[in-house]
Amino acid sequence: DAEDEEAFEVMKTPFERALESEGKSKVRAMPVMSMYLSRVRIEGLRKAYGEQTNAKEVK
Repeated sequence: DAEDEEAFEVMKTPFERALESEGKSKVRAMPVMSMYLSRVRIEGLRKAYGEQTNAKEVK
């Protein structure tokens, strides 16, 4: 009988779960895409984020 009791866990009611989460801010993973357009190379951004280009450098 003791083994049967250990195999199960008492679940909380929706009300109890709502009370636990009250006051906690939700964290959501939201993808972000930033695009920087410039006619000249910005070394700080290049070092921090890398660089992709499809054209020759404009002088």
